[in-house]
Amino acid sequence: ATYEVSYPGPVEGSTLVVANRPPDRRVDVVEQDEVVETRLVLDGEAWECVPGDGEVDDCTRTDAVVEPPGLFREDALEDFTFRVEDREVAGTEARCLVTEVRRGRERPELGRRGELCVSTEGVLVLVDQQDEELEATEYSTEVADGTFELPR
Repeated sequence: ATYEVSYPGPVEGSTLVVANRPPDRRVDVVEQDEVVETRLVLDGEAWECVPGDGEVDDCTRTDAVVEPPGLFREDALEDFTFRVEDREVAGTEARCLVTEVRRGRERPELGRRGELCVSTEGVLVLVDQQDEELEATEYSTEVADGTFELPR
């Protein structure tokens, strides 16, 4: 799907902006309305760009792959109950998988409850797992022209 979604960033006051238009992807780290880091995947090649001369224009090819956190285990079906809910997240309709640990299966590493919400296009807009939460703050199915060009 083609989309752009924003999440709270790694440091307070920062934002992660993810743009996708298959096969291209872009992730920007924005601090105080300035892009401080960009990662791009263009035609299967990964690039990392950092500020240079006040602009994000110093791009180098990289083989780094960012893997999503978490792992579904086959035996998780025995530990949790599952239900699906519809709700609005970041101004878009989302379908959420809600899990709760089954009575008698409680263990500290499982937590008590978790949520995973995706937009109708299949874009992750909310993850809530134990003490970790990532919720999109903005969402659009449009990406601006020039988004998938290397900064120069």
